[in-house]
Amino acid sequence: MALINCPNCGNQISDKAINCPHCGVVLNTPITNTPVSITKPTPLGDPYPKSEGKGFTILLPFCAIGFLACVFANIFQESWIWRIYWISILGILWVLAFRCKNPIRNAAIPITALTSIAVIISFISGFLFVDGITDNMGFSEYILWFVTIPFFLCFLSFILLSIAHPGLLRVSLLILSAFLFVVVISNIYFLLESDSLFSFRLIDFVPCVGLLLMLIASIIQKE
Repeated sequence: MALINCPNCGNQISDKAINCPHCGVVLNTPITNTPVSITKPTPLGDPYPKSEGKGFTILLPFCAIGFLACVFANIFQESWIWRIYWISILGILWVLAFRCKNPIRNAAIPITALTSIAVIISFISGFLFVDGITDNMGFSEYILWFVTIPFFLCFLSFILLSIAHPGLLRVSLLILSAFLFVVVISNIYFLLESDSLFSFRLIDFVPCVGLLLMLIASIIQKE
């Protein structure tokens, strides 16, 4: 221990003193042995949080039911099967929309809500026109308009969701959106020209392929 002069009063004091015993001026700050906590950086890992990743498990039944409904609806051409198919599509849209991260989620949820409203209106209008007004009048253009609107909104939803979901799931979403785009263009052409642009007997099975790939993707990526 060495002696030094206090810078304030000039008296000799220890170089270890915290303050001068003569004038009280503070000389040294005490050093503590408190350990310093180091925060480890959060690893990047999966771009989706665990809570959002579990959406793949919820996606499984919607994909399975939608795939089966699409196959049987194209074979038997029953309207009630098509309604089950569309309910499954809405379920898929809602699951994927909530699984997205912002800012895509902020855009996907409103579009999905509009699609759901359009599908419900299409269901109601389909019952009214097919079972009532146009029962003996044949095909009605009003029904085609009501069907085209949810097709277009669903197309926008699939395109938007494909941006947020990579891999095989993105491929399946792009296949479904491509099919819906063809349907929308064909319906508009029919309404304007009163003629069919495509023959849908084989094209109608394209969503089956997309839903099958989505089912495989949800099984592979299921947590």
